[in-house]
Amino acid sequence: PQSPADDVTGASPTNTGGGGGGGSGCFIATAAWGSAWSEEVRLLREFRDRQLRRYAAGRWFITQYYRYSPAIADQIKDREGLKMLVRASLTPVIYAIRYPVVLAGLILALLVIVLSRHTPQVATCSR
Repeated sequence: PQSPADDVTGASPTNTGGGGGGGSGCFIATAAWGSAWSEEVRLLREFRDRQLRRYAAGRWFITQYYRYSPAIADQIKDREGLKMLVRASLTPVIYAIRYPVVLAGLILALLVIVLSRHTPQVATCSR
């Protein structure tokens, strides 16, 4: 069954075909981890369903993903090197989803560091 977000985007995991998504719609992650039921794929699927579908930009991303990812997944699924590269690329995303407070803390710390380095110094005149 399609969700209301699927109706809005016109895309769903069941109408894209190909790609080895295992019916989850997570074609690339499924190809990289080898199972639609791996913990990583489950986490990405939940993020899609609980977060991305709530917003127009997220629904647009989902539509584009369903359009292009089956062909990409077909290229990944039988190439161990590409699987490793995709897993390495998705791992930071997975950690950001799993630990959002840690991510926010890291971003804040980086922002403080960058801003402290670029704070203009007040010139003083001495006689």
